[in-house]
Amino acid sequence: MKKTGAVNIGEAVSRYFRRMGLQTKLDETALIQKWPETVGPMFAKYTTALSVQNRVLYVRISSSPAASELMMHKSKLVKSLNDAVGCQVIDSIQINRK
Repeated sequence: MKKTGAVNIGEAVSRYFRRMGLQTKLDETALIQKWPETVGPMFAKYTTALSVQNRVLYVRISSSPAASELMMHKSKLVKSLNDAVGCQVIDSIQINRK
């Protein structure tokens, strides 16, 4: 007998998170955790990904030259971070000097 309406556990959990409004927060947290890996060790040591608010990733940076370099690659970073998470989490990055 074939079961109708059966859903695997991963899909059920995913649906529950979406319904409870938790999936967005989980995606934002995953994106922040991907920051060091995405920017590489050189930039990671000068930066901290702080938070995501209104689809903007806020990053604090301690080096002016590194800030300038990241500014030139913001759109590429947005794409790379979204790809790393597997969905569109952010639309832009705001870089703030410490």
